[in-house]
Amino acid sequence: CNAVLDTEIIPALTYTLGDVNGNGEIDSMDYVLLKRAYFGTFNFTDDQKIAGDINGNGKIDARDYLLLKRAYFGTYTIA
Repeated sequence: CNAVLDTEIIPALTYTLGDVNGNGEIDSMDYVLLKRAYFGTFNFTDDQKIAGDINGNGKIDARDYLLLKRAYFGTYTIA
């Protein structure tokens, strides 16, 4: 049996701060995913954890949730 190996390299998704779903913008889905992760109903990948940790303290907490919510509604700019 000759097996053919798939050698196509799939690039890793990269996330920017606040863009939890990696689609290139901060939108309602980012807010929903971060909320679900905060309440323990969604498990982030490592990249998503980095993107969701808005305040940079190494964990997803209420402050991240608040900052992303403010960024989504345009009252906070994520730097």
